[in-house]
Amino acid sequence: MRLFLLVCCCLVVLPAAEKEQLLGFGLTEGAVGFEATFKAAKHLGVDFVEIPVQWDEVEEQKEQYSNQFLDIANIYFPTQNTKLVLSINLVDTTALRMPKDLASLPFDDPRVIDRFLKLIDYVFSRCPDVEIAAIVVGNEVDAYLGNDPKAWAAYATLFKHAQHKLKKLYPAIPV
Repeated sequence: MRLFLLVCCCLVVLPAAEKEQLLGFGLTEGAVGFEATFKAAKHLGVDFVEIPVQWDEVEEQKEQYSNQFLDIANIYFPTQNTKLVLSINLVDTTALRMPKDLASLPFDDPRVIDRFLKLIDYVFSRCPDVEIAAIVVGNEVDAYLGNDPKAWAAYATLFKHAQHKLKKLYPAIPV
């Protein structure tokens, strides 16, 4: 499967093993509102929509999770025959999106890994009816990690734990 994600006029091809190709957008309301934007995207042939999940917004209190957008997505997108790409962000471009009590810890700290894996459980518990096309762990992490080899190594460790869990639970979904 090949996934195409168009965000701000940038086309990204996500490699996959299958030959199916999908087109998707990261949508925002903009000046016209979500419905008009989504309708235009569907008219262009969009198969999936990317939903960013910012960790620090979902877990504002330690191990207490809330995200109404996941609940809305679970209701709305199946009725629109639209898949989701879940972008679960501990980093979003130049911003660290980890909960405040973890923000000073490296990505490979066991507490960070444990809590991130719990976040994954929460995210998927809110989306049981949506077809997930792919999962992204962090958004544009290179802008945040820069040229710091220790930060890259720590992030890679967390990513491997997340990928292992996701592949075990959802083997058909690209990570």
